[in-house]
Amino acid sequence: MSHQPLWEAVHQKRAWGRYPSIDLVRFVAQHYYHVEPHANVRFVEVGCGAGANVWFLAREGFSVCGIDFSPKAIERAREYLGKLSADLRAGDAGEVLRTFPARHFDCVVDVGCIQCNTLADARALVAEATRVLKPGGRCFSLLHHPESLGYGTGRKIEPGTFTDIEVGQLKGLGVNHFYTEAEARTLFVGFTDLTVDVLTHTRRNQGERYTHLLVTGRKPEAAA
Repeated sequence: MSHQPLWEAVHQKRAWGRYPSIDLVRFVAQHYYHVEPHANVRFVEVGCGAGANVWFLAREGFSVCGIDFSPKAIERAREYLGKLSADLRAGDAGEVLRTFPARHFDCVVDVGCIQCNTLADARALVAEATRVLKPGGRCFSLLHHPESLGYGTGRKIEPGTFTDIEVGQLKGLGVNHFYTEAEARTLFVGFTDLTVDVLTHTRRNQGERYTHLLVTGRKPEAAA
């Protein structure tokens, strides 16, 4: 079932995502700043929202595609980009990725999109993301962990997956799965050099606690 109406409503009401993920900035600096020309490096972000990460990648001179369920988010991303250039597409991330040939992108970026699915749908999305990656291409993914505020609230769909989450950053944001480290490693099992780091922060004078898993890896050089 499409989540497009939900995310369109969210982006109609919220003007968020003005700044790129600092963890993504570090990742890109580590792995791609030395590659010249930058324009030859192709990124795709699933769930790009209002375009902060796309803006950062385009500003640095990389080729970038941003995909989001919400046409309003894509509209805001175009406004945010200004004179910068990027390929922005509204639609289901898996369906849009299927329009690209295999081995097309150098890096797939996910900042809280893959987790907005059941485990089965997340596996399908990762499989499609893997298909469009070049051998040696990299993935970057940020996932909520069960130690985040909101876990266990709302309606349980399957172990670790909830909708109608009642509190925290994911309140009102539909289906979300909270990934354990073991689940994250299983989700990206086809990648080499797999790293899973734990990022924890608090808000509101430590009244809210959020834990994310930062997952990175590479598609094997010999992969199809």
